[in-house]
Amino acid sequence: MKQTLFTFALLFSCNLLALQAQVDLRNLFIEGKVMDQTTGKGIPGVPVSDGYLIVQTNDEGNYQIVTNRTADFIMLTIPSGYEIPMKNGLPDIGIPIDKTKENQQIDFALKPLNRTEEIIG
Repeated sequence: MKQTLFTFALLFSCNLLALQAQVDLRNLFIEGKVMDQTTGKGIPGVPVSDGYLIVQTNDEGNYQIVTNRTADFIMLTIPSGYEIPMKNGLPDIGIPIDKTKENQQIDFALKPLNRTEEIIG
């Protein structure tokens, strides 16, 4: 009887742990555009990532990425000739993913460097 209770308790505990360890891997479809803040034109060839996958923007600056709910942000690599956006003294290159929306649009508008800043570095 004690062995049966012990076995039942062990199996019950394992099932509880398995339920808590489940991860929501349903797909999220994210698309957006990386554009020049002053002209509104898309910037081609910019790497965009969810922290797991990396895609590049097309000739019009558009990207699409299929991710899941384990990803937290959409981030990009700042191309040459553009300022690194800053917030509280830190680079601000990521936008949080809304995990409640299966389809979402996440756009980035980048400010061109002043030509003097680009030369001086």
